[in-house]
Amino acid sequence: MHVALALRELGYAVEAADVAPYAEEPRLLARAGNRLGVHRIRSLWQLDFPDATFDAVLLLEVLEHLAQTPRALWSEVTRLLKPSGRVVVTTPNFYRVGGGGGAVLQALRLLTGWGTGPTVEEVLTLQTGAHHWKEYGRRELRRYFSLLGWRIMRIDSFNYLPSRRRSLIALKRFVPALQDCLYLELLRA
Repeated sequence: MHVALALRELGYAVEAADVAPYAEEPRLLARAGNRLGVHRIRSLWQLDFPDATFDAVLLLEVLEHLAQTPRALWSEVTRLLKPSGRVVVTTPNFYRVGGGGGAVLQALRLLTGWGTGPTVEEVLTLQTGAHHWKEYGRRELRRYFSLLGWRIMRIDSFNYLPSRRRSLIALKRFVPALQDCLYLELLRA
């Protein structure tokens, strides 16, 4: 909701949707006031908006939390978008350095290029639960969105976790594939 509030303050027409307790957080709601519509998501599979409502849908730090097959969510996103609408996704980079599972696991992830845990095909069919159930690298995200019928218009990476270790900062600058977060812009294929 912080991003929605910031975009609204910049003059964009924005509606915010989040799950409880975030959509019910008194301080955020007070900050939003009557300047921002805040909608509590009861189901990612049925969002309470009319068809073709939005020019863009932002899914910021959501993908890694989806513990059930996300196909219904992506159908809803398609329904909500205007015909030329765009989706913006940010998600932690599975291959980030400085977090996510220790040096040995990071090295194995980097060498295999596929990560650990379930395959993309399993993510799209299994139902389970966890916090960060599945984190993705670029290769997996390309496969994920290809299977779902989305075209990646832009994929990039950036750092959002502060670091005081100069060697780590230099490594991430030299090898962007090790940065903290992935950013994607999508269009319906």
